[in-house]
Amino acid sequence: MKLTRFNSLRIFLIINVLIISSLSGCPSVSQQVAGFQENLGPSGVVEMDQNTDPRFFLPQERGRIGRLKIAGDEVFLNDVPVNRDVDINNGDHVATGDASWAVIEFSRVWSQACRIETRNLLRGRIYGIVRKCGHFVTAYQSAMETMQGTESYHVQIVSENEIVFTAIQGPIKVWLQFDPSYFQEVPSYHQVTVSDGQISPPENVKGEIGRITGWRDNFRRLRGQMIQVPDLRNMPLMEAKDTLNRLSLQIDAPNADRRILSARSRRQELVVYSQSPQPGAWAMQNDRVTVNVQADALPVYVPDLIKMTIMEAEKNLSSLGLRMDANPENAAGRDRVYRQSPSPGRKVNKGDEVRVYVRADPRTKEVRVPDLRKRTLGEAERRLKRLGLRIDVNPSNAKTESRVISQKPNPGSRVVPNSKVEVTVDVPVRGIIKLPEVMTVPTQLIQWVTVPDLQNPSPKSLAECRTILGRLGLGLRYSPRNATGEYWVVKQSPAAGRRVKKGTVVDLTLQPPIY
Repeated sequence: MKLTRFNSLRIFLIINVLIISSLSGCPSVSQQVAGFQENLGPSGVVEMDQNTDPRFFLPQERGRIGRLKIAGDEVFLNDVPVNRDVDINNGDHVATGDASWAVIEFSRVWSQACRIETRNLLRGRIYGIVRKCGHFVTAYQSAMETMQGTESYHVQIVSENEIVFTAIQGPIKVWLQFDPSYFQEVPSYHQVTVSDGQISPPENVKGEIGRITGWRDNFRRLRGQMIQVPDLRNMPLMEAKDTLNRLSLQIDAPNADRRILSARSRRQELVVYSQSPQPGAWAMQNDRVTVNVQADALPVYVPDLIKMTIMEAEKNLSSLGLRMDANPENAAGRDRVYRQSPSPGRKVNKGDEVRVYVRADPRTKEVRVPDLRKRTLGEAERRLKRLGLRIDVNPSNAKTESRVISQKPNPGSRVVPNSKVEVTVDVPVRGIIKLPEVMTVPTQLIQWVTVPDLQNPSPKSLAECRTILGRLGLGLRYSPRNATGEYWVVKQSPAAGRRVKKGTVVDLTLQPPIY
């Protein structure tokens, strides 16, 4: 079939267009479509705090420019209250009232040079996330613009004369509208304040970012979209990915080899050693958690377990991927660690075993309250002090010779050490003391005494044992010989309750205190 002159001209023009496109490096239609498919998310996001009311523009677009998501009962679109998520158009005015927040997700756009504009920001706070389009914010007599690709920033209107701009990820530039030729560049994690026509020097606020942007959590909590980021450190990469998938979070491992990432048979070779956001931070559904991995598992450092209860020590070791071997095996959950092997700070491999030596802490044992009634106040004070209890006297000005007539808690009650026992005493009436007409005097001294119980209701210290045995006229021998006054009794001989002669030596076995 013969080509007409018109068809020949059309073919000639199409060939020339394709040749020029290839020479100039312009992307093909298929490449454009592929590029569009890679950017399925919004072009940018602006989050609004309560009592904020700017207008939003996408100058290159017409009609609908994004989606307004609300939290709270006082969100307004063009001064009309809205009670559900709605679309917004170019130039729409969004305002929030008390205890209300909003998020605007802007539509995807084709243009590489698009700009999202937040105009007339006169009160409140906004947080911006740059996905594809740059951001531009005007507030009173100042303005701000992002400078690179993926960035986030924060703007707070303190008053009509004071505005704070914070660059979080990526730099921003801030200037005064009456002098746009001069601008201040603000690097990541830095902040400037515009006040009285002046721009302050950038100040590093990296440690305060959580406090500055904490209001954003209100939106997520109210919508029930908050997810707490788990601790992925020392976790195999594929296990970390599965953990985040169960929580509806995404994972990004920029330094991982994609071939190894897809090979489940080698899942133990890639281990997470750092992450962002940090463990415990709050995120929204489908947010990304960025992790850094390395081919071999990081060494694990043995934590300091001394003074921990056996339950605390086991939980601590388990979080690091280590196993625990307790000695003795039947140790109770409230027993405390006094020695461990390997020692704290030693480098071990994940899955290794740490041996801990535990014993009962006498300070955790309950004490039986003695019967103080009819005793003098001085005797009651000394007895409570030996048991590790405190005394509260009523009346407070009572003398040591006063007699206890009532107490609280009641005799026999069990309390923890250092508890307070309230006693009421009867103040004696001072006067003439009448002696009995007949007094009996013992004809011989008592040579037998009863060995006291130095272990119950709570173990006595070496210092207390010296006092108790000395009063009874008994001798004292103990081991180890280098024990100090704080060591406490774990064994005694003769046993408590035995009748022995004065001068008998009591042998004590002591242990050092945990603290």
